[in-house]
Amino acid sequence: EPVSRATFASIVEDILAKITEDESLKTKFIGTPSPFPDVRNDVWYYNAIRVCTSIGIIHAKDIATREFKPLEPISGADALLSIRKLKTELER
Repeated sequence: EPVSRATFASIVEDILAKITEDESLKTKFIGTPSPFPDVRNDVWYYNAIRVCTSIGIIHAKDIATREFKPLEPISGADALLSIRKLKTELER
């Protein structure tokens, strides 16, 4: 089944919090303004998207408009690239 970009970001956020033992990651961006016109800061996946984009694991889907497109499925290539970036981040 396709996995949305929002769900993927949430999974990555959970992995990061568990591996780094930093549960504060799950609330780090709550209450901050959204840099994405299509992502409100009160949706369940907002913090996960911000965590992932802040460390470069996932990027906005449309760089020109800064739209993240959270409900679109993440492509296999993008998922693999993101996992590779996650691995690199965790090796630091």
